Amino acid sequence: SSSSSSSSSSSDSLSPEDQAEIAVVEMMLEAYQMQMEKIHNKVKTLDNAILDAQSMVHIRLNVHRNRLTNVDLWITAFNTALIIGASVSGLFGVNLFGKDPNGEKLLVEPCDGCDVTAIFDQVALAGASLGPLIVVFVFIYIAIRTGFM
Repeated sequence: SSSSSSSSSSSDSLSPEDQAEIAVVEMMLEAYQMQMEKIHNKVKTLDNAILDAQSMVHIRLNVHRNRLTNVDLWITAFNTALIIGASVSGLFGVNLFGKDPNGEKLLVEPCDGCDVTAIFDQVALAGASLGPLIVVFVFIYIAIRTGFM
């Protein structure tokens, strides 16, 4: 209360022109303060908009990264299936030889009276041509069903 009485006593000693100038300065300061508050609010709004935009960019990047990971997974699974099919057809396509007691190479027959080369050749041909084709169609079907394609 002593400071208010001293300020009122000092304002009483000012001339009316000085009081008018002080009032004008106070009004100008209030106007500047209001403008600064508006600018501060606009800056806050812009900052929030920038943060939201960054969040959206990160979400989109995560979606694209997940899609690329999904593609990589599909390609890896497809290659694995093709390798398994090629390995099976390769095993059936190889000529199996053994040695007789004299050291000569013999074609090993899995059963009596069956033509080994015909059986292995047919299995190898079917595995080499139809196996990968079936695997491709299965992967395309799965990709369509899961919404990948």
